[in-house]
Amino acid sequence: MEKDIIELPVSIPSLNKVLKWHWSKRLRTRKEYQFMIKGQINKIKCRKATKEDMCKLSITSSVRRKYDYDNLVGGCKMLLDALKREGFIYDDSPDYVNVEYHQIGTKKEFTIIKRLL
Repeated sequence: MEKDIIELPVSIPSLNKVLKWHWSKRLRTRKEYQFMIKGQINKIKCRKATKEDMCKLSITSSVRRKYDYDNLVGGCKMLLDALKREGFIYDDSPDYVNVEYHQIGTKKEFTIIKRLL
């Protein structure tokens, strides 16, 4: 089994916060995620996911105050879209990926994404 780990220097915003953003800010945020993910993929030299791959993702984000579970999951939507666009996951549907969400209360901002194929 392959295990790939991407670390981003940002934390995931809560869904409540994201829903208040203008659509252009959400698009800009997704593109920023894509840029960071592409850099990490090139750095660790991991392969792109294919249609045959069913993978398991673990997303751990740092937050100053912990969100309720729905806010954490909803806030990860732009991140999952960016992972899909960069080929880290084939699709974000449950047929192709099983996602576990975690949060750590800390002031330092980071998000760690682990993919197990």
